[in-house]
Amino acid sequence: GFHAALQLQRESPELFDILATTAVPACDRTEEWDLRAMHPIIELHPDGTLMRINDNPAVRDTYCWAAGLEERRRWYAAYARFRALVEDPAGHLRFTMAAGELTIFSNWRMLHSREAFCGEREVEGCWMEMSHFHSRLRRGE
Repeated sequence: GFHAALQLQRESPELFDILATTAVPACDRTEEWDLRAMHPIIELHPDGTLMRINDNPAVRDTYCWAAGLEERRRWYAAYARFRALVEDPAGHLRFTMAAGELTIFSNWRMLHSREAFCGEREVEGCWMEMSHFHSRLRRGE
């Protein structure tokens, strides 16, 4: 995520700016929730540094996007370049986990996926708000 965003910012600041300033709708509906949000794909802190990547094509809701045709064209051109950088194997980290191993990463900084495998496995996930994480760090927990 951050690697591709920084690469895009270096090679094409105008495409980076489109993804950092154009909010797109997302919607995640299940029987238990109906979550909706508007975020740019690349979200910046007020000081202009990267804060997080909001890229989950499965919940993007461009059907409800009020953007005009030209804005959409510019956004999709910028997004296509960003995704090409994301898909470039040079920016990937691949590893095989052994039974009992734990992997921790920031869901805001890193895009993640899984590859095909043979056999059985069980993967558990958990999420923590960054403010809670930072609070525990400050308290020395």
